[in-house]
Amino acid sequence: MHEFLEHTGDIKVRVKAPCFKKALKELLEVMFDIVKAEGNGDTHLIVESQGETKEDMVVNLLSDVLSEIEIKGLIPLSVESIEVEKGKIRAKIKCRKGSPNAIIKAVTYHQLKVDDGEIEVVFDI
Repeated sequence: MHEFLEHTGDIKVRVKAPCFKKALKELLEVMFDIVKAEGNGDTHLIVESQGETKEDMVVNLLSDVLSEIEIKGLIPLSVESIEVEKGKIRAKIKCRKGSPNAIIKAVTYHQLKVDDGEIEVVFDI
């Protein structure tokens, strides 16, 4: 489950899931809905991120995905798998070649909240 929260000039999202791993997957899917556009072909992107805290892990994962899709000209479609170990996340993402409809400039620590199954994050649009 996720909901968009009121926030001036940016998009603030809260996701709730039974655990941290499922909340991360839901958060990625929400981010993909924001940037989604038409494209062609299927490919996969594997992103590995690290962080000392869960907050760092969330921001680093989302930022790394944004960087990779922009550099490689990809539109993320879905999360095929996600693995979470202490301080590390590895996500396999199904993508298409193309340009996104919306650009997320950054993921911020501003108003970031991370609990086991609930994450709130602000996307700078």
